[in-house]
Amino acid sequence: MKIVFLIGSISDSHIIKRVMAFAERKYDVEVYGFVRGVNTSNRFGNLPLHILGEMEDQNYLGRIKTEWAKVRDVIRKYPKGTLFYVWGFDLALISALSGCKYVYEISDMVHSKLRWPINRILRILDRKLIKNSVATLITSEGFIEYLGYNSTDSSKFILMPNKLAEIFKNMERPNPHIEKECLRFGFVGYYRYPNTVLRLARVIGESYPNMEFHFWGTGPDNIFNDVKGLASNYKNIYEHGPFKNPDDLQRVYDSFDLVACNYDATGPNERIAEPNKLYESIFFNKPILVSENTFLGKKVKSMGIGYVSETSSDENVKQFLNGLNVQDVIKKAQKESLIPSKMLVEDYTEVWNRLR
Repeated sequence: MKIVFLIGSISDSHIIKRVMAFAERKYDVEVYGFVRGVNTSNRFGNLPLHILGEMEDQNYLGRIKTEWAKVRDVIRKYPKGTLFYVWGFDLALISALSGCKYVYEISDMVHSKLRWPINRILRILDRKLIKNSVATLITSEGFIEYLGYNSTDSSKFILMPNKLAEIFKNMERPNPHIEKECLRFGFVGYYRYPNTVLRLARVIGESYPNMEFHFWGTGPDNIFNDVKGLASNYKNIYEHGPFKNPDDLQRVYDSFDLVACNYDATGPNERIAEPNKLYESIFFNKPILVSENTFLGKKVKSMGIGYVSETSSDENVKQFLNGLNVQDVIKKAQKESLIPSKMLVEDYTEVWNRLR
């Protein structure tokens, strides 16, 4: 069976993981996508990859205008009945208007950032895109409620949390431990959230010489420069740069004891998302710090595998850090180690069954 992937950002590790899962299942896979962000390396192996152009950060209308002609041309190249796998509202909208057969994946609710009534109109339109899809994969249960569904009223949904790739089934997990009394935080991924993540790092640099903060990844120039500035100003803050996922993850997670996933939760998307850092942190037995009033926070609290805290002010950050101790961090790491690895790895059974 042939599947043509239409991708807004070919450097997104989550997307690459999904494409490779289909290829390993022996689907006939072809990939079309836009370059977006700083990482443009081809990590799709020998799969046919077609670059449609560069996509800059812009609003919905700007993005759809940029994508429209090129994506329509791709769709027209293939015979009717070809199955397209599309990411995001804008590509799903183009696919639906083109009358093609598509699987729709929702990994974030970008229109949640828009103001009323535009966000409401787009949410209603999103429900139509879901209805017309062959299937719609969602990466967080929080999306269901946001879109106005309950847990049982849409047969289109396939819940696929941002779990680990199947390669992790054969990887050995580290023992839960802390090498020294110095607690080390780590942020892994795309640098952002200056009001929470960077604030946490700065406060540690300024006031907690017995702690460390490690940055792994990359980001937009302004945030990247801020991170480099923190690393140059404070001896206990480190900027390690980009890494290869999943090859380098063991080395990355070995460098710290707690995962900083305290995203700025002022936007609806951050409140309802379930990032892959949850499953990475559990696999590597690293307790996770997340923000209050989020779907992720409820999950972390119920599982007892990390900390839920407000970190949008220096005072709140200090209150959290003052309450930390090595013994409690180890206790939470040990709890993570008891969660079976198979619970942390993606299971495509429902996807394969639905696409037969």
